[in-house]
Amino acid sequence: MSVRVFALLFFLFFLAMSREPPWGDARVTFETARSLIERGRLDIQMDAPSYFFPGHGGKKYGFASLGNVIASVPSLAVFRGLRRLHLLPASSEAPLYALTSHLSSALLMAGAGGLMFRLARRRGASDRLSVLLALSLGLCCICFVYARSPYSESLQTFALLWLLHTTLVAGDAPPAAAGQLNARRMALWGVAAGIVFNAKLVYAVA
Repeated sequence: MSVRVFALLFFLFFLAMSREPPWGDARVTFETARSLIERGRLDIQMDAPSYFFPGHGGKKYGFASLGNVIASVPSLAVFRGLRRLHLLPASSEAPLYALTSHLSSALLMAGAGGLMFRLARRRGASDRLSVLLALSLGLCCICFVYARSPYSESLQTFALLWLLHTTLVAGDAPPAAAGQLNARRMALWGVAAGIVFNAKLVYAVA
């Protein structure tokens, strides 16, 4: 059922997706991701206000955590893959870039909805109530805005819910095994915590 919730939310996010290309700090994120894919480097070259760029060694770097840069790679990969099919002339690639740039945020927020369903079921909610809670998260609050825009909030929402989920799963070990850490569960929890930290540095407190 959580997969169905994920698919439904992604479809709705994609249907209502913004048709604007990344701008502001989202553009800096995508330019960093592009530099990472094409040059294997994190420094970028673009004209924008200086507060976007902490400088080091005469180079410009985006002022953001690396998490959303890496999360933006699938969007750019889809764009590059579709561009190779030559479905559109080179002069008409801007709409394709604008459309594909929102895929990662839609996928991540849909994933957050799927996690909300699973968390609600863990607390004993029925399938119907769990679906309603997941849809409320995705459609009835500011998460809907960020699901259709390529900013880091989708990654933050997904990462925080996944950290909560992996924390609860890691605590499911029976009392008899309390002295033995479940290496797989704890490793997964560590990955989730690392993603939260790299989504936004302020979450180090969490």
